[in-house]
Amino acid sequence: MKNSKKVIGLVVMGMVFGGSMTGFASEKESSDTVKTASCEQLTIDSPANDVVIQETTGNKITASMSGHKGTLLKKNGKKLSITLPEPKAGMHFASPKVLYIKVPKKNNLSIHVRSEAGNVKLDGVRGKEITVDAQAGKISAANLSGSLHAKSEIGEIKAASAMKKDITQTQDGGATYEGHQGNRSDGEITLNNAAGEIELK
Repeated sequence: MKNSKKVIGLVVMGMVFGGSMTGFASEKESSDTVKTASCEQLTIDSPANDVVIQETTGNKITASMSGHKGTLLKKNGKKLSITLPEPKAGMHFASPKVLYIKVPKKNNLSIHVRSEAGNVKLDGVRGKEITVDAQAGKISAANLSGSLHAKSEIGEIKAASAMKKDITQTQDGGATYEGHQGNRSDGEITLNNAAGEIELK
């Protein structure tokens, strides 16, 4: 199994040090905002922090995280990126600091999240394309809309009753899901987890 030692190590550290998706209220919150109309792509790289992406009724993309110093959203033409720093000494312990991102309901974004040791939560998010690639931690997806493809290499996929029939168990201890949430034509949603659970609601 590829990268099995790295994956197992990430799982153990994620379980022991996993964040609860709450930040430190005593720390100052860093927040950036960009109008959606000027963006086509949003890329998020998180080595250790939990990431929560939610829908908003406004027309701006907002990113916030307690205790972060500097700019969160970096713009290059029509591309937006958020790159969180590597943990000190290169150890990928999950951080208790959470990155919160709010995305407008009406958008034409391609959203790509890469996570190594944190959890990723999608709630009511829309987009032309949504992709999550995780090495460990949990991927939670609720109230999405689009054609949905999910794969956990050595973890399970949990889903609401109506979606369970579309889950297939793999021979190597993983699972896949092929189906949709909401309107199938709204976009393409791809969730990949190397060593963690995927939950669909």
